[in-house]
Amino acid sequence: MKTLYVYADFDWLDEPLLVGELGYESLRGSDSYSFKYDNVWLRQYGSWTLSPAYDMNPTLNEYQALLINSTTNHADLQVLLDSSEEYMIGKDEAVYIIEEVKAGVKHWKSIATRLGIAKREMDVFEQVFQRSLK
Repeated sequence: MKTLYVYADFDWLDEPLLVGELGYESLRGSDSYSFKYDNVWLRQYGSWTLSPAYDMNPTLNEYQALLINSTTNHADLQVLLDSSEEYMIGKDEAVYIIEEVKAGVKHWKSIATRLGIAKREMDVFEQVFQRSLK
């Protein structure tokens, strides 16, 4: 995997600071990206945060299009939890984020209905959301 280091270089910093890594790999015509960032640094300099789900989309497949961690794209919350250190966060924070996202997803159907998503499309993804909420 090729790695691009991401630095913050704001006028108010004494020197550029490493804040994350962007990884890229292309295998058999399929591109794979990963982004690890320093959540502590983001919080230290104000209220900067990335959404806990900045790169998450539901899929009908057992595997995501992008890697969950540096070795797999298996769509499994336990794999994601076990990968928390790769996202530079501790297990407790990872559990909190996963539970927070699950709580938000819990009401997906009423939100989709309110937004006018076709019932046919909701039916397709219902099994995905129900599986994730267990």
